[in-house]
Amino acid sequence: MGPGGMHGADHAGPLDRVEGRIAFLRAEIKIGEPQIQAWNGFADALRGNAKKLAELPRTPAAATGTAPTLSQRLEHQEHVLSVRLEAVEALRAALQRLHGVLSDEQKKTAEELMPMQGGLMRLGVI
Repeated sequence: MGPGGMHGADHAGPLDRVEGRIAFLRAEIKIGEPQIQAWNGFADALRGNAKKLAELPRTPAAATGTAPTLSQRLEHQEHVLSVRLEAVEALRAALQRLHGVLSDEQKKTAEELMPMQGGLMRLGVI
């Protein structure tokens, strides 16, 4: 990862990884034809979140060319948190639709494969 980290617009890392993760999850959860519409909504939420989060600047830009002020840093943090909240809300809505069409075994697999802290957050999609 370069200077922008996982939140720099110049880095496609999370975007590159999200497609592999989506394919892995689909195969492991064993998404069937009747579930494809709900799955596609969930996968689109993952892609959209990864894209939005990758576009976030890692640090606030200082308009004056000097180091950002405390106020600018707090404003930046507020923006980042707002984008992350929108990402969580979008993912939760898509997951609820998907969850409604999964079997109990599929739900169990999804719970094991998609922990919030270790899985989706590290992937950069929430």
